[in-house]
Amino acid sequence: MASDAITLIGRLQEIMETESFDSGFRKRSVILKTAGDFPQELKIDFFKEKIVVLNNFIEGEAVEICVNIRGNEYNGKHYVQLAGWLIHHDKSEAGKALPEATPEPESFVTEPTVEDQGQMPF
Repeated sequence: MASDAITLIGRLQEIMETESFDSGFRKRSVILKTAGDFPQELKIDFFKEKIVVLNNFIEGEAVEICVNIRGNEYNGKHYVQLAGWLIHHDKSEAGKALPEATPEPESFVTEPTVEDQGQMPF
């Protein structure tokens, strides 16, 4: 059977803190924002010894992440998880400046104020 690994390319939007559970299990998640016409924000989970590799990355950095898609059923509902197992700097983005934050557009529709009443052109 062929490998189920998929490589995702994008920028790290968020690197979350490590979560530890009573069983000793640990995980750490990142949010990866993909590029393109319809960018997606994908949560990717790293487990056990793989979580320490995230210490070498910062938010906003361009990366490639290899993931496996995992699915399971619990109480009649099905869930999908992206499990990261390799992350490295995206060499095609090396040296490029991070994009400036785009300001939120201002609304062009405003409610008239008391001062505007009587000054309307219609």
